[in-house]
Amino acid sequence: MSDTEALKQTTFSTEIDDGDGYQRLSRFAIWSIPLGLLSALALVSPLLWFVPVLAIVFALVGLRVIAGSQETTGRTLALLGLGLAVLFGTWGVSWTTARRARLNRQAREYATEWLSLMQQEQYMEAHQLSLDFYSRLPQGSSLAAHYAPDESDSPDSPDSPESPESPEPGEPPEPSELPQPNMELAPGIESTPFRELAVFKVNNLPRVLVEAEGNFEFEFVKNVSTERHGQFETQIVQMYRLSFSGDHDPPEIEVLVTMKRTVDGQKAHWQIALNDPNFIVK
Repeated sequence: MSDTEALKQTTFSTEIDDGDGYQRLSRFAIWSIPLGLLSALALVSPLLWFVPVLAIVFALVGLRVIAGSQETTGRTLALLGLGLAVLFGTWGVSWTTARRARLNRQAREYATEWLSLMQQEQYMEAHQLSLDFYSRLPQGSSLAAHYAPDESDSPDSPDSPESPESPEPGEPPEPSELPQPNMELAPGIESTPFRELAVFKVNNLPRVLVEAEGNFEFEFVKNVSTERHGQFETQIVQMYRLSFSGDHDPPEIEVLVTMKRTVDGQKAHWQIALNDPNFIVK
C-alpha cells in the first residue's frame, strides 16, 4: 500500500460506514453544537438573544433533514445543540427579566424616598439625593451648616442667584430680577451649596414640587424605560402621578422621574437625575 492510499484511509470524513453503506453527518447538526455553546452569550446582553434562536433553527433543520433521509445522520448532535440553545436562551431571558424587575423595584424605592422628602419640604436632603454619591456629605453631617449662606450669598451680594439688586422703593421688580425657572449659575460665579440649592429649587421637577409647598400626593404609575449606558451605568425612567390639593391648576399631572444607577466596584449608588426639561407627560 502506498503512502498516498494510507493517508486517504486515515483522513477524517463526515461519512460513517454502518455496514450497509455510508451515512453523511448533517452539516446543520454539526453547526448546531458551536452555536449552542455560543448561546451562553445570551447571558451577556439581550442584543445577543439571536444566537440561541439561530442554534435552535440549525438544530431543528438538521433533525428534519435526518428524519427525511436514511443517508444522513447526526441526530444526537442536533439534539445536543438544541438542548444547549434552549438552556442558555431560557437562562438569559430569565436572568435579564429578573434583573430588570429588581432594578425597577430599587428605583421605585429611591424615587419614593426623594418624593417624600420633597413632600415634607426637606429640600436639603432631597438635593443631596440628586448629587453624585461622592459629592454628598458624609452621613451625620450638618446639612443646615453646609447649606448656610456665606458672605457672597448675602442679599447684598450681586452674585447671589436668589438676591438680585433691589429696585427702587415703589417700583415693581423687573421679570429678569426674579428667580427664573431652569436657571443656572452664571459663568464666573463661584458655586456654593447655598447657590446650588437655590438653583435646584427652581429647575424642572423640583420647581413644581416646591411651588406646591408639600400639598401634593404622589402615586407610581408605571416603568417607562430601562437603559444601560456602558458597563457600569443604568438609567431608569418611571412615571408618577401627582395630585395637588387646594386650587392648584391643573389638579393632577403625570411626571417622569429619572434615576441613575452607577456601579463602583461591588457597590451600586443611585442618584436622581433632574436634567430632563420634558418631565411632564403630555
